[in-house]
Amino acid sequence: MSHELSAMSYKGEAIQMDKTLITVILIVVLFTGFLIGFSIPPYIQAGVFSGRKEKGVESQIDKDLEKHYKDLFKENSGKE
Repeated sequence: MSHELSAMSYKGEAIQMDKTLITVILIVVLFTGFLIGFSIPPYIQAGVFSGRKEKGVESQIDKDLEKHYKDLFKENSGKE
């Protein structure tokens, strides 16, 4: 009789362990999915996962700002 009770308690422990394992796996999968969900859109925007020839983020800079940065580069490249 006690052998049957001990076998049932082991079965109960196994079921509890299975539930814990499933819970841990579910949490890890959800967390990983969350991280992947946040990392994929920048790659798509940069053209890594698209058919674009030119990779990288396209930015709009007006001519005055571009000239300003080129002048800064010229000023700093002369000083060594």
